[in-house]
Amino acid sequence: MTTARELVERTLAADQRRVSAAIAATVPREEPQRHLYELIDDLLQRPGKGFRASLCLASCRAFGGSDEQALDAAVALELLHSAFLVHDDIEDGATQRRGAAALHRSHGVALALNAGDGLCALALSSLARSAARQPPEVAAALVGEIAHLFRRTVEGQAWELGWIADGNFDISEADYFRMVLGKTCWYSTIHPCRLGALIGSGGSVKLDSIVPFGFYLGVAFQIRDDIDNLAPGAAGYGKDVGGDIVEGKRTIPMLHLLRNGSAAERDEVLRLSDPNAAEPAAERILRVRALMLKHRSLEYARDVADRFTSKAIAEARHAFAGAVGHVDVQYICAMALFVCGALRSEHSHDRVAMRASEASG
Repeated sequence: MTTARELVERTLAADQRRVSAAIAATVPREEPQRHLYELIDDLLQRPGKGFRASLCLASCRAFGGSDEQALDAAVALELLHSAFLVHDDIEDGATQRRGAAALHRSHGVALALNAGDGLCALALSSLARSAARQPPEVAAALVGEIAHLFRRTVEGQAWELGWIADGNFDISEADYFRMVLGKTCWYSTIHPCRLGALIGSGGSVKLDSIVPFGFYLGVAFQIRDDIDNLAPGAAGYGKDVGGDIVEGKRTIPMLHLLRNGSAAERDEVLRLSDPNAAEPAAERILRVRALMLKHRSLEYARDVADRFTSKAIAEARHAFAGAVGHVDVQYICAMALFVCGALRSEHSHDRVAMRASEASG
C-alpha cells in the first residue's frame, strides 16, 4: 500500500522534472546572457520546493485536465515565485537563497533587480502561452487570476515592510494572518489550486470554494517556514538561519514571545530585533532564540501550524467537491501535510486517504 509520504515524493518529483524541463526551455539563449539570463539561470537551477507548480498541475488533473494543459500556467507560477524571491532578498537584506549567495550579493542590487523583472517578463510570456490554448472565457479568467495574485502579494509584502519601517510591534495574530494571506497564501496555495482547477474543469468549477483551503494551507506553510528559520544549522534550509530575527520580522514565535516575556525581556527583544541594532547578528539571534525556548514560543507556533494544517485537510472536501481525479485529491491532501511539516509518520496515510475520500465523494 502506498503511503502518503511515498505518494508525495513520487508525484512531486515527477511534477518537478516536468516543470523544470519546461522552465529551462523558457529562458532565452540570446543576449544579454552575462548580465541577465545567466543570473536567471543561476537562480532557477538551484533546487526549490516546487510545490506551487505541483499544486497547479494536481488540481488540473483532479478536475479532469492534463499536465500539458496546465504546464505553462505552472511554469508562470514558478517564475513569478523566483522573481518575488529576488526582490524579497533585496528588501530583507538577505545573504543566501537556496544554498548559495542571493543574487544581489553575488551580482549587485541593480543587476539582481533587473533579473527579477526579467523573471516577471518570462512569467507573463508563459501565461500568454497558457491563455492562448484556452477558450476565450477561460483565458480571460487566467489573466484575472494572475493579476489578482500579483496585487495581493505585493499588498501583503507592504504590510510586513510597513511594520518594520514604522517600528510597529503592536501586531496581533489576526494582523499576521491578514499579512500572510496577502504575502504567501494567494500566490503559494490559493491561486495555484484555482488556476489548475480553472484549466482542468474548463471554467466550470466554483473557484471561491478553494479559498478557505488555500488560506489555511498557506498560513500553516508560512508558520512552519518561520519556525524553520529559527533552527540553527537546519539541513537543506538554504536561507539565512535566524534572519527573521535580525530583519525584524513579525512572526508567530516572535509575537508569542513579546506577549509572554517580562517587560524587561520585551524591551530587550525589541532592541535586538531592530535591523539597525549594534550587536552582531549572531549574538542577537542566539539571545532571542534562547528567550523563545524559555517561553515555549516555538512549541506554540508548531501548535498553531498544526491547527491550520488540520483545518486545510478538513476544508479539502469543499475545495475539491466534484473532482474526478481521486488520486490527485489524495496527493493534494498529503502535500498539505508535507509542506507544513506534519507528515512525520507512515500512519498519517490512513487519515489522508479518509480526508481525500470525503473530498472527492
